[in-house]
This record gives sequence, C-alpha cells and structure tokens, in this order.
Amino acid sequence: MAGGGPQLLFDPAIEKWFNMQENTHHYFKFNRRTTTHVLALAVAFPLFLYAGASAKKFQMKFKEIRGAPRQ
Repeated sequence: MAGGGPQLLFDPAIEKWFNMQENTHHYFKFNRRTTTHVLALAVAFPLFLYAGASAKKFQMKFKEIRGAPRQ
C-alpha cells in the first residue's frame, strides 16, 4: 500500500495566509484604502487601457496592414 513518505512540513505564516484568503468575506471592509484600490482597478485601469487603445497615435489603418479588399 501507499504511504510511509516523509511528513509534510507546514509553515504557519503560509497557513495563516491561506486561511485569510479563504475567509476574505469575513475580514474585508470598505474603508479609504480599499475603496481607492477598488476604484483604481475597476474604473481607472480600464479607462487607461481604453485611452491607450483609442489614441490616434497608435491606430493603424486596416488597408495599410492587409492591402485593398478583394472583390
């Protein structure tokens, strides 16, 4: 039968981090710091990506890349 291997060594700091991660809904509270993080990730970052993608400097024309469309 299987077994008889070496014992697993547990790091208390990693176990505490896993426990906090699994129970985030118990520990998370909206305050100034978490609100700014949520707004930065949910609003500012997508706006930053959209502004970069829609900038005239970086837009390429489809005809320049692929040539004229076939008929």
